[in-house]
Amino acid sequence: MLHRSHIYGVMGEFETPEQLIHAVEKVREAGYRRLDAYAPFPVEGLSEALGLKRNMVPIICLLGGLAGGVGGFFFQYWASASFPSPLSSQFSAQPSPLFSECSP
Repeated sequence: MLHRSHIYGVMGEFETPEQLIHAVEKVREAGYRRLDAYAPFPVEGLSEALGLKRNMVPIICLLGGLAGGVGGFFFQYWASASFPSPLSSQFSAQPSPLFSECSP
């Protein structure tokens, strides 16, 4: 049976980003894996020191934005072709404000 410590967590405050990264590296060397660190500004190298893996959020956002933009454009194209304007005898498939509403 594993002996569990009664310590739930530890918190520290550091003066410089370098001290924070050094402390995170030392804690990971000690065997701790469930860590988190907070800073009021981005700290270069902190994600690597914490051992965080890359995630799929940027790719999913890109695909969602592209799908929204392309879908909105083709919706406008379909609406313009299916329901021509009585004020114009020409077919118009130019982007309208709806195009900018469908993409971030």
